[in-house]
Amino acid sequence: MFINSAIYPTFTYGDHPETWLPNSRRPERLEEAIAPHREQLWLQCAAAASYAGPWFLGRTFSALDLYIAVMCNWRPGRRWFLQHCPQLTAIAGRVEQLPLLNALFQAHFDHVAPLE
Repeated sequence: MFINSAIYPTFTYGDHPETWLPNSRRPERLEEAIAPHREQLWLQCAAAASYAGPWFLGRTFSALDLYIAVMCNWRPGRRWFLQHCPQLTAIAGRVEQLPLLNALFQAHFDHVAPLE
């Protein structure tokens, strides 16, 4: 619930700040204010990841892993995740290499390697 109730909403406001600040000369300031908060939320999420297995919940694959795989490509960006949340980036990489999902991730994200 943390990703969809705390992190995901930051994109609702940040993607179209002019909706929320219609009379502002600089609506992009809303995204500038949200970005550090979003990063802190991701750090909290990463701290909750299990080290007991390849997935967020350890040995249990779940929808959390799918969410993480997609959202590691959104703001703050793949490079930020690599530097600050390497365990989430590793989970994303494993999801991207699942045979049933690899072609889908390749179609949407340039960095995803095809299965060998």
